[in-house]
Amino acid sequence: MLGVIQLEIGELEAAKQTFLTLIPPNPSAPSPPPPSAYLYLAQLSDDNPQEALQYYQSAVDIQMAQLKGKERAAGTTASNDDDAELRRNIVRALIGMVEIWMDPSYDLCFDPAAEKTCEDLLNAALQTDSGNTEALQALASVRLSQQRPEEAKQCLEQAWTAWKDFESDDIRLPPIPTRLALVKMFLELELYEPALLVLSGIMAFDDQEVEAWYLEGWCFFLMAEHAQEHGGIFNELTWEQLARDARDCLEMCKTLHLSQEHPDVPLLDHVRELINSFYIDAMLSVFRTPPQLCINAAAGSPWHNLGTLSFYGPFCLGGFSGKLPFIYGSTSRYSSQDWKAWLGSCGTYTPDFYWAEPILEGYFNSLSNALEVRIRTRSVNDKITYAAEMQSVLRELLTETSAHRMELIIIVLIAVEVVICLIRDGPELWHMVTDKKTKDSGKELKEAF
Repeated sequence: MLGVIQLEIGELEAAKQTFLTLIPPNPSAPSPPPPSAYLYLAQLSDDNPQEALQYYQSAVDIQMAQLKGKERAAGTTASNDDDAELRRNIVRALIGMVEIWMDPSYDLCFDPAAEKTCEDLLNAALQTDSGNTEALQALASVRLSQQRPEEAKQCLEQAWTAWKDFESDDIRLPPIPTRLALVKMFLELELYEPALLVLSGIMAFDDQEVEAWYLEGWCFFLMAEHAQEHGGIFNELTWEQLARDARDCLEMCKTLHLSQEHPDVPLLDHVRELINSFYIDAMLSVFRTPPQLCINAAAGSPWHNLGTLSFYGPFCLGGFSGKLPFIYGSTSRYSSQDWKAWLGSCGTYTPDFYWAEPILEGYFNSLSNALEVRIRTRSVNDKITYAAEMQSVLRELLTETSAHRMELIIIVLIAVEVVICLIRDGPELWHMVTDKKTKDSGKELKEAF
């Protein structure tokens, strides 16, 4: 218990020394030592993979002995809840060993025996607990690294089938990190629909999960890319619809990341990169997709292409209708006199009667209304982000331990209060003082005479 408390408060080295007292060769270690001590030590030995593997193996050996002892005592294969939990613990330890062998940051990953060792460990895990979802996911990860995607897909589908019909609060569900790992492999195999179903279950249980919002946004982003490459439609959704869904999820992920002060900084960087890419792609797509504009534009500039609307608008507005609403901004300037004059100065003639067409005017008005809604939505998102950042700054100020800095803050606050009082009450005070002096001087003059 002491070691666990030390882990929770961040005293990792002290926790490691505490757990070492529970295993041989420490003379006070219990017999047999608790397997949990070995498991904790394995996780605390991330800088020494060989030592971590030894700790995991010791935990597996102890738990295997406990399981066989229970089976002999029962005269058959143990199957109660306690034994099921013991089997799951053994599988997790074996998977921990597989993860060390597959970790590219360790030299073990390049060992010729790495592949066979991982196969043996996973076979032992599935023999201990057949159908264990975590073992099947680990096997799928190995199959992906071996460039065997079909076998990996079979393992993932088998793992998901075991619990996909459970309610979101069912205790038999795998832990959220395990389900998030499943989603990542689904995305790698381009299995987007199962990935979204798993994510919906996670967010039904916890809608503040940052990584779930990130993966959902990333999934919609990949679906949008797939739609662009295959005719613009994916599962009856246009790429623009998918891109909007992706952006909304990523915006929510960014807001939660900032408000929770999530430690995964690379995740936030990738989210910002994806969000920025939406605006760039949206701007470019307006000018590159309608073929009539590209063919009939005499110059390559996008502004010149806009001028050709006077002749080719009836053919191209259908292509624009799915793209312009995706851009923040107002299109009312396109029908203004200044805009027409500017187009004319660029060498493009646009007849006045065309801009007066009721159909075109109504079309741009509807676009403008839709874009104004998006502007307000973006403004609200920006305010939420700003509030989250301000919350972080205030939290830093409140947790400041330096007395000197706190004194400076207090002095500044008092100074600000004094300035506010002077601005608010200064004229009245000045009037009172000067009026009193005038009365006093008048009184002195009267007494003198």
